[in-house]
Amino acid sequence: MCLLALYSTITKDRRKLSEVPVIDDDVIDNHNSMESTYQLGRNDFFQDWMLGDAKLIVNNQVTNK
Repeated sequence: MCLLALYSTITKDRRKLSEVPVIDDDVIDNHNSMESTYQLGRNDFFQDWMLGDAKLIVNNQVTNK
């Protein structure tokens, strides 16, 4: 989730948090194609969730900034 938020920031994604999916296969595939010390994967718990939904659960201050 944090990586997706960071990705959105880097790419200057202007969508509302209610429009950004928690699970983004393009972000996962892009990260996993790079040489990294870890691999990302899907968490089925968050399937069909948006970042706005996840923000309510973790009660943090995630923003597009």
